[in-house]
Amino acid sequence: MTEAVDDLQSLRSSSDELRSIDSSSDEGGTSHRRQYLIFNVDSDMHNSQFKLGMEFKSHDMFRDVVKEYAIKWRKHITFIKNDKQKVRAKCKVSCPWVCYASYVKHDGLYRIKTLDEHTCNRSFDVAYVSSKWIVKRYFERIRLNPTWPIQSLSDTISSEHNVKVDLQKERRARNKVLTQVEGTTAEQFAMLWSYIEEIRNTIPKTTICIKVKQIPKVNEWTNPRVSDGIDTESKFKRLYFCWGPLKKAFMNVYKLVIGGDGCHLKGSHGGILLTAGGIDAKNCIFPFAYVIVEKKKKKTWLWFLELLEHDLNIVNFHCYTFMSDKQKGLIDAVAELFPNVSHRFCVRHLYNNFKGKHKGLVLKDLLWKTARVTTVPAFVKVMAEIKEVDCKAYNWLVERPPIHWSRSHFNTFPKCDLLLNNLRECFNSSILEARSKPVVTMLEKIRFVVTRTCP
Repeated sequence: MTEAVDDLQSLRSSSDELRSIDSSSDEGGTSHRRQYLIFNVDSDMHNSQFKLGMEFKSHDMFRDVVKEYAIKWRKHITFIKNDKQKVRAKCKVSCPWVCYASYVKHDGLYRIKTLDEHTCNRSFDVAYVSSKWIVKRYFERIRLNPTWPIQSLSDTISSEHNVKVDLQKERRARNKVLTQVEGTTAEQFAMLWSYIEEIRNTIPKTTICIKVKQIPKVNEWTNPRVSDGIDTESKFKRLYFCWGPLKKAFMNVYKLVIGGDGCHLKGSHGGILLTAGGIDAKNCIFPFAYVIVEKKKKKTWLWFLELLEHDLNIVNFHCYTFMSDKQKGLIDAVAELFPNVSHRFCVRHLYNNFKGKHKGLVLKDLLWKTARVTTVPAFVKVMAEIKEVDCKAYNWLVERPPIHWSRSHFNTFPKCDLLLNNLRECFNSSILEARSKPVVTMLEKIRFVVTRTCP
């Protein structure tokens, strides 16, 4: 009997998959044992197969294995009995396959007691291919490639498992992974104050202003729509960043041309990102300030430009030139804050408005020729040519002062003849991925782009 116990202990130590149970003893004292296969999650989950008598540590483990089995072998399996004592999985009506497991109280585990064979064909539509399953199987790959296109993820799952996957499930799965990695929107906003303090401590002379709105705190013991009217809490509204080293370089070295633009934020928090940047000696992009606001309007542009005016210490407005795409509210804000500043409009956007009513390559070439000429007599000559071709197009251009769009009337102090504001649009494109992230992750990615772009 001692030798039998030693054999049992050696068997348990050499393999985690087999477990022996004494069932009876004959007259000679020899023990008969039944060996049961114990399911190993680490090695068998991705190649799940059932055997009669197989044992599982828990109810949930058995259910998960049945689901993995259904996905691997592409079967329509449902649970027709599912409680803490008994679990019965059944294939579709035309197939006799049944897998029944019940709780063995003496051993504290679940054991398969009924198992039939499949007679059905495989299917590409498996209900258990859910967003939760995709997260479980592809978490690391999505984490390492957060911009993995949904269609590419779908093709990968289909080729590896031969199943169809709904694109919405994949999109939810990717969002769940990114939420686990980056945190929720509420968690990110909770970290915003710490992030701001860290930037202030590590990057000197960087200006960061945050504007919040005080709202009544909801009384959690009453109707959530009713406020107690006593306590208040802060709600994020706007955030301004102006990087100290970049601001210093712009003021001391680069041309005094400031381009302004705005783009939508695609994260769950929404909002608008307004940016301001200069032009370096090589006419390349030089962003140094941006702000997160609720809407693109005159009020938000005024808030942004007032902070920018203080940061750049703008006193002599005549020395500066603003350039924009005629953004909503920006023209009025610049005219109000900087009445003597030169304000240029992007000619490409001007032409987009122009061609809506005045089409043709001839007019297009004449418009660009008018914008490129560098003297007033040449400008007058080209305008006369436009008048001969189309009098309505000529009148349309006359209504727009050439000081905003023609080199012949530009202020010569900045020594800059740019006609396009596409540098701001290039910056918006470079932060396209960041604009869909939660606030702290977005700000950090924008910081990386700004410091990498600027010398």
